[in-house]
Amino acid sequence: MSLYQLNNLEMGLLGSAYGLLGLFSYTLGGILADKFAPKRLLILSLILTGLGGFLHLYLTSLNALLFIYGLWGVTSLLTFWPPLMKIIRTLASSEQQARAYGIFEGGRGLVSAIHFSKQIPSG
Repeated sequence: MSLYQLNNLEMGLLGSAYGLLGLFSYTLGGILADKFAPKRLLILSLILTGLGGFLHLYLTSLNALLFIYGLWGVTSLLTFWPPLMKIIRTLASSEQQARAYGIFEGGRGLVSAIHFSKQIPSG
């Protein structure tokens, strides 16, 4: 990332901060989703993830970026995915669970395919 003047090691540290906090977040996410209202956790996650994005615009030091990537590891993997999976599970009966998850994942795949099919102008 030449904009931030980071080398490969520092870029790796950012990925490690995200991944390490994400590892612990996944472990605790299911417990958290069972104890608190999933809708509130999703709202909290979206607000904190967005706040991290705004911080990313203004703070460019390595320590600040490590904090931001760590924050994203927590907000995306602790307070977002487990509550989202719980909400999807509650939308369908026990006989329709596979269909609900299939529609969800198929929709994500379709949106990604459309998004990435747009041509990037060369120049």
